[in-house]
Amino acid sequence: MDWELATIGDPGWDVGSIFADYLSYWVFSMPISGDADPGDFVKLAQWPLTRMQPAIDAFWQAYANGLGLDRAARQERLWRSVSYAGGRLVQTAFEHLQNSNFLTGPAVGLLQLSFNMMRRPSDVICIETPSPT
Repeated sequence: MDWELATIGDPGWDVGSIFADYLSYWVFSMPISGDADPGDFVKLAQWPLTRMQPAIDAFWQAYANGLGLDRAARQERLWRSVSYAGGRLVQTAFEHLQNSNFLTGPAVGLLQLSFNMMRRPSDVICIETPSPT
């Protein structure tokens, strides 16, 4: 456990960080290189997203149910947490590159996933309601 960033803050960041940990594990399991067809990366992941999603959902359900959040509060917290997860993936990419002299395939994958999540969170959340204003 790394407590270097432990501080008072938005609990959505903590939830988003857990989402990002699962998603980064998925991205790091892909054979991302310049030698392969990018369309094959997802198919060749050692840990497919379909195996990550049930764990992510179970975590979210237990978290939201444990807090007793009503529907509106759950939705708002989920949207905020997904946004933070996108930010956390950027941080993970930079941490991954700390000792690298060049941009790696996994870092590009993390940054692309982050961009996609922050641009279209509704695709990640899989709900039909609009984002909170």
